[in-house]
Amino acid sequence: MSAAARPFLGSVFGFGLIITAMGIGVPIANFFDLSAVLCVPLCVLAFTAAYHSPAAIGAALSAAYGNTGAKADDVDHYQVLQNARRIAHHAGAAGLMVGLVSVLRFASDPSAIGPYAALGLLSLLYAMLIAECVIGPLCSKLRRRSGATGNWVSPRTSALYLGMIGVYGTMSCLYLLTLSFSAYGLNG
Repeated sequence: MSAAARPFLGSVFGFGLIITAMGIGVPIANFFDLSAVLCVPLCVLAFTAAYHSPAAIGAALSAAYGNTGAKADDVDHYQVLQNARRIAHHAGAAGLMVGLVSVLRFASDPSAIGPYAALGLLSLLYAMLIAECVIGPLCSKLRRRSGATGNWVSPRTSALYLGMIGVYGTMSCLYLLTLSFSAYGLNG
């Protein structure tokens, strides 16, 4: 297997495993929610376009998918994709908060909680898939392809990721508490 085909085949196999796991026991359509799509993928596109020109985004994607462009520009392309990656994580957190607020608003009606809980959790799923399974490997490919030295590390990246893990963990615990209160009729 060639070195160029390995990442592609690995990604296809990985996404195949995720889709298979999603489809076991429940219809795959349960994992698609229009509100979560609006909260994550479309927000990633909109906010990335707000920070970078369409030409810069196109050049970054073109450089990451192919071997086009000067390797000296790889650091700039990497920064564009890293920005989109961070935006994806933040959009997932925003979708989770929208779902959590909706769950808390309708906590007295157990039948309304499910769709809002799904919105929050699917927002997180979409964010993780976009950021870590799509954009992350493209960033790695740019970094690996270029032998140039440069500003590969975004400022305070490790603190940002630790903060996001803390926010995700806290909101997930709040979700579980809210759902358990609703399930046992302890919501007042």
